[in-house]
Amino acid sequence: MNYDARENLSQAIAAAGMALLCGGAIALLQKPQLKQLKADQNIATPEKVQREVAAEKAKLKILQQMPGFGFDNLIANWTMVQFLIYFGDEPARAQTGYSLSSEYFEAILDRDPRFLDAYFFLSSSVSLYAGMPERSVAMLDKVLKLLEPQVPPKSYYIWRYKAIDELLFWEMVKQRKSHLRWRQTGLAIILTQKAKL
Repeated sequence: MNYDARENLSQAIAAAGMALLCGGAIALLQKPQLKQLKADQNIATPEKVQREVAAEKAKLKILQQMPGFGFDNLIANWTMVQFLIYFGDEPARAQTGYSLSSEYFEAILDRDPRFLDAYFFLSSSVSLYAGMPERSVAMLDKVLKLLEPQVPPKSYYIWRYKAIDELLFWEMVKQRKSHLRWRQTGLAIILTQKAKL
Protein backbone atom coordinates (compact mmCIF):
# COMPACT_ATOMS: atom_id res chain seq x y z
CA MET A 1 0.00 0.00 0.00
CA ASN A 2 1.21 3.42 -0.76
CA TYR A 3 1.27 6.31 1.68
CA ASP A 4 -1.97 7.97 0.40
CA ALA A 5 -3.97 4.76 0.70
CA ARG A 6 -2.74 4.23 4.29
CA GLU A 7 -3.57 7.80 5.18
CA ASN A 8 -7.09 7.48 3.70
CA LEU A 9 -7.60 4.19 5.56
CA SER A 10 -6.48 5.68 8.86
CA GLN A 11 -8.76 8.68 8.32
CA ALA A 12 -11.71 6.37 7.57
CA ILE A 13 -11.00 4.30 10.70
CA ALA A 14 -10.70 7.47 12.77
CA ALA A 15 -13.97 8.82 11.39
CA ALA A 16 -15.74 5.50 12.06
CA GLY A 17 -14.34 5.42 15.59
CA MET A 18 -15.46 8.98 16.21
CA ALA A 19 -18.96 8.20 14.88
CA LEU A 20 -19.20 5.17 17.20
CA LEU A 21 -17.96 7.24 20.13
CA CYS A 22 -20.54 9.98 19.44
CA GLY A 23 -23.33 7.40 18.99
CA GLY A 24 -22.41 5.79 22.31
CA ALA A 25 -22.36 9.16 24.05
CA ILE A 26 -25.79 10.03 22.67
CA ALA A 27 -27.16 6.65 23.81
CA LEU A 28 -25.75 7.13 27.31
CA LEU A 29 -27.16 10.64 27.57
CA GLN A 30 -30.63 9.49 26.51
CA LYS A 31 -30.80 6.45 28.79
CA PRO A 32 -32.12 8.38 31.85
CA GLN A 33 -34.81 10.02 29.74
CA LEU A 34 -35.84 6.62 28.36
CA LYS A 35 -36.18 5.28 31.92
CA GLN A 36 -38.31 8.29 32.84
CA LEU A 37 -40.56 7.78 29.80
CA LYS A 38 -41.02 4.10 30.62
CA ALA A 39 -41.85 4.94 34.23
CA ASP A 40 -44.38 7.59 33.14
CA GLN A 41 -45.96 5.19 30.69
CA ASN A 42 -46.57 2.63 33.42
CA ILE A 43 -48.41 5.17 35.59
CA ALA A 44 -50.83 6.32 32.88
CA THR A 45 -54.07 6.57 34.82
CA PRO A 46 -57.36 7.20 33.00
CA GLU A 47 -57.57 10.65 34.62
CA LYS A 48 -54.10 11.55 33.37
CA VAL A 49 -54.92 10.36 29.87
CA GLN A 50 -58.21 12.33 29.91
CA ARG A 51 -56.31 15.48 30.94
CA GLU A 52 -53.86 14.92 28.09
CA VAL A 53 -56.73 14.53 25.62
CA ALA A 54 -58.35 17.73 26.91
CA ALA A 55 -55.02 19.57 26.57
CA GLU A 56 -54.61 18.20 23.05
CA LYS A 57 -58.12 19.32 22.15
CA ALA A 58 -57.35 22.85 23.40
CA LYS A 59 -54.11 22.85 21.40
CA LEU A 60 -56.02 21.85 18.27
CA LYS A 61 -58.54 24.68 18.80
CA ILE A 62 -55.64 27.14 19.03
CA LEU A 63 -54.05 25.68 15.88
CA GLN A 64 -57.31 26.09 13.99
CA GLN A 65 -57.77 29.71 15.05
CA MET A 66 -54.26 31.14 14.99
CA PRO A 67 -53.04 32.99 11.91
CA GLY A 68 -50.61 31.20 9.63
CA PHE A 69 -48.52 34.21 8.54
CA GLY A 70 -47.86 32.43 5.23
CA PHE A 71 -46.70 29.21 6.91
CA ASP A 72 -49.94 27.26 6.55
CA ASN A 73 -48.19 24.29 4.90
CA LEU A 74 -45.67 24.11 7.72
CA ILE A 75 -48.42 24.24 10.35
CA ALA A 76 -50.37 21.53 8.48
CA ASN A 77 -47.27 19.33 8.32
CA TRP A 78 -46.55 19.87 12.01
CA THR A 79 -50.16 19.03 12.87
CA MET A 80 -49.87 15.86 10.80
CA VAL A 81 -46.79 14.82 12.77
CA GLN A 82 -48.70 15.51 15.99
CA PHE A 83 -51.59 13.39 14.69
CA LEU A 84 -49.24 10.49 13.95
CA ILE A 85 -47.92 10.70 17.51
CA TYR A 86 -51.51 10.80 18.83
CA PHE A 87 -52.61 7.92 16.61
CA GLY A 88 -49.60 5.76 17.46
CA ASP A 89 -50.07 6.00 21.23
CA GLU A 90 -51.99 2.74 21.46
CA PRO A 91 -52.20 2.46 25.28
CA ALA A 92 -53.75 5.94 25.51
CA ARG A 93 -56.07 5.30 22.56
CA ALA A 94 -57.25 2.08 24.20
CA GLN A 95 -58.43 4.20 27.13
CA THR A 96 -59.81 7.26 25.33
CA GLY A 97 -60.49 6.22 21.74
CA TYR A 98 -59.75 8.12 18.56
CA SER A 99 -62.30 10.90 18.90
CA LEU A 100 -59.78 13.69 18.20
CA SER A 101 -58.85 12.28 14.78
CA SER A 102 -61.41 14.37 12.98
CA GLU A 103 -60.30 17.53 14.76
CA TYR A 104 -56.71 16.94 13.73
CA PHE A 105 -57.77 16.66 10.12
CA GLU A 106 -59.93 19.74 10.28
CA ALA A 107 -56.86 21.65 11.46
CA ILE A 108 -54.69 20.08 8.76
CA LEU A 109 -57.06 20.47 5.82
CA ASP A 110 -58.17 23.99 6.72
CA ARG A 111 -54.51 24.99 6.48
CA ASP A 112 -53.53 22.96 3.44
CA PRO A 113 -56.31 21.28 1.44
CA ARG A 114 -53.73 20.11 -1.13
CA PHE A 115 -51.88 17.98 1.42
CA LEU A 116 -52.69 14.72 -0.38
CA ASP A 117 -50.97 12.33 2.03
CA ALA A 118 -53.26 13.45 4.85
CA TYR A 119 -56.36 12.16 3.08
CA PHE A 120 -55.24 8.55 3.33
CA PHE A 121 -55.02 8.86 7.10
CA LEU A 122 -58.24 10.88 7.26
CA SER A 123 -60.29 8.18 5.65
CA SER A 124 -59.00 5.31 7.74
CA SER A 125 -58.64 7.02 11.11
CA VAL A 126 -61.91 8.94 11.15
CA SER A 127 -64.07 6.28 9.49
CA LEU A 128 -62.58 3.11 10.91
CA TYR A 129 -60.95 4.01 14.19
CA ALA A 130 -63.10 6.91 15.37
CA GLY A 131 -66.27 5.39 13.90
CA MET A 132 -67.45 8.63 12.30
CA PRO A 133 -67.75 7.99 8.55
CA GLU A 134 -70.36 10.73 8.21
CA ARG A 135 -67.83 13.24 9.55
CA SER A 136 -65.16 11.93 7.20
CA VAL A 137 -67.48 12.27 4.19
CA ALA A 138 -68.52 15.77 5.31
CA MET A 139 -64.88 16.89 5.58
CA LEU A 140 -64.07 15.40 2.19
CA ASP A 141 -67.10 17.13 0.64
CA LYS A 142 -65.97 20.45 2.07
CA VAL A 143 -62.44 20.09 0.69
CA LEU A 144 -63.42 18.66 -2.68
CA LYS A 145 -65.07 21.97 -3.53
CA LEU A 146 -61.60 23.54 -3.42
CA LEU A 147 -59.87 20.94 -5.60
CA GLU A 148 -60.07 19.68 -9.15
CA PRO A 149 -59.49 16.07 -10.20
CA GLN A 150 -56.15 16.89 -11.85
CA VAL A 151 -54.93 19.80 -9.69
CA PRO A 152 -52.89 18.95 -7.67
CA PRO A 153 -51.64 15.81 -9.41
CA LYS A 154 -53.17 12.56 -8.11
CA SER A 155 -55.95 14.42 -6.31
CA TYR A 156 -58.41 11.95 -7.77
CA TYR A 157 -57.43 9.72 -4.83
CA ILE A 158 -59.48 11.99 -2.60
CA TRP A 159 -62.58 11.12 -4.64
CA ARG A 160 -61.72 7.45 -4.20
CA TYR A 161 -61.38 7.78 -0.42
CA LYS A 162 -64.74 9.52 -0.27
CA ALA A 163 -66.34 6.80 -2.38
CA ILE A 164 -64.87 4.09 -0.17
CA ASP A 165 -66.19 5.80 2.95
CA GLU A 166 -69.61 6.18 1.41
CA LEU A 167 -69.79 2.66 0.00
CA LEU A 168 -68.42 0.81 3.00
CA PHE A 169 -69.65 2.86 5.92
CA TRP A 170 -72.49 5.14 4.85
CA GLU A 171 -74.95 2.24 4.58
CA MET A 172 -73.95 1.18 8.08
CA VAL A 173 -74.69 4.65 9.39
CA LYS A 174 -78.13 4.62 7.75
CA GLN A 175 -78.84 1.15 9.13
CA ARG A 176 -77.66 2.16 12.59
CA LYS A 177 -79.93 5.22 12.54
CA SER A 178 -82.92 3.19 11.37
CA HIS A 179 -82.16 0.56 14.00
CA LEU A 180 -82.04 3.24 16.70
CA ARG A 181 -85.30 4.67 15.38
CA TRP A 182 -86.85 1.19 15.48
CA ARG A 183 -85.60 0.63 19.04
CA GLN A 184 -86.98 3.99 20.16
CA THR A 185 -90.33 3.25 18.52
CA GLY A 186 -90.41 -0.22 20.07
CA LEU A 187 -89.52 1.21 23.46
CA ALA A 188 -92.30 3.80 23.16
CA ILE A 189 -94.81 1.05 22.32
CA ILE A 190 -93.67 -1.05 25.29
CA LEU A 191 -93.89 1.93 27.63
CA THR A 192 -97.41 2.83 26.47
CA GLN A 193 -98.51 -0.79 26.90
CA LYS A 194 -97.09 -0.87 30.44
CA ALA A 195 -98.76 2.47 31.19
CA LYS A 196 -102.12 1.00 30.12
CA LEU A 197 -101.71 -1.90 32.52
